[in-house]
Amino acid sequence: MEYQLSESYQLKIRSCISAIKLFGGSNATVLKKYKGHKFVDTELSKQDVFRSVLESNIKKIYADYFDSKCNLVHHMDSRTKTEYAIDLILGWLIEDAIVLFLKKNKIKNNLSGNDRFREFLHPRKISTQPDILIKHKDEDRLLEIFCDWKSTWKKKGHMDLRDSKFLKLQSKKAIMLCVAPQTEEGLIIDFKRKNLDFKYERYIHGYGGKPGYTNTNVKNSLKPLDEIIEKLLKKLST
Repeated sequence: MEYQLSESYQLKIRSCISAIKLFGGSNATVLKKYKGHKFVDTELSKQDVFRSVLESNIKKIYADYFDSKCNLVHHMDSRTKTEYAIDLILGWLIEDAIVLFLKKNKIKNNLSGNDRFREFLHPRKISTQPDILIKHKDEDRLLEIFCDWKSTWKKKGHMDLRDSKFLKLQSKKAIMLCVAPQTEEGLIIDFKRKNLDFKYERYIHGYGGKPGYTNTNVKNSLKPLDEIIEKLLKKLST
């Protein structure tokens, strides 16, 4: 038996594959590092599990594992446990693609968050730490990857961040690379800047009514992704 994916999640997966290709990767290149790795205390191959997600062909045994590890009410919002797990995996794989892309372009970097070992974490260990540490001769910078799998930024004109995530990015003066795979657009937000286009909102529907910060100028800020990638490489190498 297979887990039945909604159309929305099939679209997210296709968008993730598109994003990986936009950064010069493929399913095979991002899965390669997981060969021989198993989830802690299981016989489940990370490579096989991640491949099944990219192929939209999730076995029941994998969905059962997701359900056992992802009963995280505060983080799930309106998602099922398996949908939450899929979102984590898609995020991990696009991070992997960008890590490889940066290394190809001579930008020294490594994964920095608590989830860098690609395990489903206990709520107390889930962190808002940005994803990638960029090693720079003058100043190390943290790079956050934020993907819009469903073109919300373009269609609805807003970008939302959880309050804890926004405050962490601000405190770390991180750089956020925003990628919209469907439209092949993106933008860079540098949290070193004092005047950002985000405003605090007490209620954000997409986060189950939890508070956060919203950027309603995002549609006007989107640029072709190849232009954004060039800008990012220049920013990280100078």
